[in-house]
Amino acid sequence: MNTSGSPPIGVIPIFPEGGDLVEQVPSRVYFDAQDSLGKPVHIRGRVVDDEGNTVREVETQHEGRGVFEHQPEPDRTYRLQLDSPAAG
Repeated sequence: MNTSGSPPIGVIPIFPEGGDLVEQVPSRVYFDAQDSLGKPVHIRGRVVDDEGNTVREVETQHEGRGVFEHQPEPDRTYRLQLDSPAAG
């Protein structure tokens, strides 16, 4: 339940540089955080693997956009877990 008075975070698209992540190849990954009205939001979070391990901490840098380095490991899946829509 959102009690902050702000619209909830919408879908956060993730864009691997070059279009695809390749196992064991380091890549830059870009993301664009927006609220449900399409306005940029500042977030903090973590990339977490399928075992719940934090792989990388992430944070938006400007107008809801951020970037992080990621090197996928074989037979692993990853997700972005938000820790907070950080205060402006």
